[in-house]
Amino acid sequence: MTATRPLSTYRSVRGFAMPPSFTDSQLDALMRVAAPLHPRDRRAFMEDVAAALNGHEVGDGNLHRVAIECQRRYWDPPLTHPGKYD
Repeated sequence: MTATRPLSTYRSVRGFAMPPSFTDSQLDALMRVAAPLHPRDRRAFMEDVAAALNGHEVGDGNLHRVAIECQRRYWDPPLTHPGKYD
């Protein structure tokens, strides 16, 4: 298990605790990745992303890769209804 920084060391951005090294465009990208998640899961998703990136370089590509990996843990696709031809 990896050690994570306490939330008190992160600044709050749009209600989420974020490490201080994210740029505005990176935060916008994270918010877009978090948008399809259920609102109850978004905080945990953002904290997982921050923990996964703790101690690593926060480039746009690395951020996106980690965000997508974390998104998969929380993504709960909507139920689909059978179509006319199913």
